[in-house]
Amino acid sequence: MGVSLDGIVAGGPKGQRDPGAAGEDKGVTVWKVESLRQVGTHIMGCLPNGELRWSGRLMLVADLFVISGNQAAGKTTVAHLLAQRFSRGVHVEADDLQRMIVSGCRWPEMRDGIDVATGRVMGESGAQLTARLRNACLVSQSFVGEGFTTVLTDIIVGWRFEELVGNLAGVAFHFVMLRPSVEVLHRRERERASGSNDWEEYIEGGIEEMPHIGLWLDTKDWTASETVDEILRRQSEALVGAVSCNDVERRRSA
Repeated sequence: MGVSLDGIVAGGPKGQRDPGAAGEDKGVTVWKVESLRQVGTHIMGCLPNGELRWSGRLMLVADLFVISGNQAAGKTTVAHLLAQRFSRGVHVEADDLQRMIVSGCRWPEMRDGIDVATGRVMGESGAQLTARLRNACLVSQSFVGEGFTTVLTDIIVGWRFEELVGNLAGVAFHFVMLRPSVEVLHRRERERASGSNDWEEYIEGGIEEMPHIGLWLDTKDWTASETVDEILRRQSEALVGAVSCNDVERRRSA
């Protein structure tokens, strides 16, 4: 029958109800599911309509995706399409949270200065980068807790990945790095008339120094829809367990 976990059975056909499972006579509706894992305090799995009745209470199944990449990598478009693939999907864009700062907003620029030892952006813009990622993680976890599969987008490179891990406080998530070539990035920047800049070069350097955690995709030959297809096909590769900042540092040093 498969391995039982708190009255939920893993290993059977996707979405197949198991009337003979232990707990059925105790008011627990048990499903055989294709996959099951414990993520923080949430039980995740592949269930019909994304719903699970457990101990007479409705629980909604949801995942958290984090999509990163350089400017013009396609993060926003891909995240929006990915969230739409789920019956209950949310896209949390970190840039939108920063735009909520209506007085005193400071976008990162090279003149803010970079700490050579850590690669961190210094000054007010660095503080706002930290605040927006922390708040994006809080909003994302709130939506996941309500049963919405959530896709968070931000430029997560270098030290910001450590901040991401700290903000998610041991919760597993799917991390995807969109990695088209620099030539493709420059072409896209020209097409949208924004042009390349020093900040883009800083981001590229941070990406190159990162450990390859999660799913990294060279998307130069794919449409946004094809990129979403690949993310879903290789979703298990993107899954990052409940890692700590020390884990990240060990992988960086390896």
